[in-house]
Amino acid sequence: MESFREMYETILSDAFLTKVEEMEFKDTPEPNFFDIGGSGYLENPTSDIMSVFMGLDPNIQPWLLKALLQLFGQDVDNIDFSSLRVQREVACENGERLDIVIIHDDFIIGIENKVYHEVKNPFEVYESCLENLTDNDQNIYKCILKPATNKYPVLCDWKVITYSELVDVALSRIGKDIVYESVDKWFFFYKEFLSHLLALSEDKVSSVMNNEQSDFITHNFERLLKAKELLAFFEDAVYQEGKDVVAKILPDSTIVRSVNNWAGDYKALNYKPAEWGNGSSYITLVYRPAKEDTGIEFYVNGEISINEYPDLSSLKNEVDSLIEKDEFIKTASVEDSGVSFSKNERHLTLSFWGLTKDKAGAMALLRDMTIWMKEKISFAAKVSGSEK
Repeated sequence: MESFREMYETILSDAFLTKVEEMEFKDTPEPNFFDIGGSGYLENPTSDIMSVFMGLDPNIQPWLLKALLQLFGQDVDNIDFSSLRVQREVACENGERLDIVIIHDDFIIGIENKVYHEVKNPFEVYESCLENLTDNDQNIYKCILKPATNKYPVLCDWKVITYSELVDVALSRIGKDIVYESVDKWFFFYKEFLSHLLALSEDKVSSVMNNEQSDFITHNFERLLKAKELLAFFEDAVYQEGKDVVAKILPDSTIVRSVNNWAGDYKALNYKPAEWGNGSSYITLVYRPAKEDTGIEFYVNGEISINEYPDLSSLKNEVDSLIEKDEFIKTASVEDSGVSFSKNERHLTLSFWGLTKDKAGAMALLRDMTIWMKEKISFAAKVSGSEK
């Protein structure tokens, strides 16, 4: 097995680390209702919902249709929509079907919706179908709706409208739609659907990382796995060092390990002694990336449960008083310290830096915090026993 130094020299060259350090990644886009709810990326479900907000159901305002008509240059706010009819999968000649057809006394719209598929439909057949639907000399509008990520060529004269273009107009109309129409649950579903269309219009990979970053990770995948392995080795080493400290104070207690990953790349290593209520009270060594420098910062949390110390309020008052008089644990810094109730006031949380923010300072505090908690929990147990 490779030694730590061999692994370091093999995979963590200065050039490699510099490249990793320079990388900036975007946050993963927040999911919307339709992302979570099912196969919203498929064309039929997307077309189904799209048609709903274009007037398929007379009880739901045709907000999306208004945005589409505005893209066709229509004065949307002066249109009477009472004659509106919307149909899905309209049958044409030879069994061909057009995704959405909108029929109005003044216009007819044919819509072919394409999420990921090629645009190879029989548009001549569709046009004939739309012509046959006219009964009032209506204007005929023909369009293909698709996300910008669909790069397939369009070999016809139908107007191509991207989801982003449609959503931009729809969002610009929202204020006006709210003023003139009542806002109900469908309005909130509509806004989620607009978010869904935008999500479909984005390259999910490039929205999080660019091609150069993706290529770098692909070419260095094995080295990155090794780097991850190094971090795991480091976590195990730090945990074991902390366990040795705690075990010397509590030699007769089984110490259960648990690890939490907190936001901001914090790592919380929990030491849960069996004699402290089977771990209901415990001590935590936390490390995180240094805020003002390179490297790592360490601090210590103590969690005391009401089960082990019934009078948590008096204990908090005692700690606050000791801190004020500078008589609390000598290896604990009062800078950015915290003493507070948590978990419905059933836990008292003590959070302190060591005298230094490095591992040595934290290990010294871990030792003294364990001693202090042992004394307090043992005292509470004796008091409880004498009262029985």
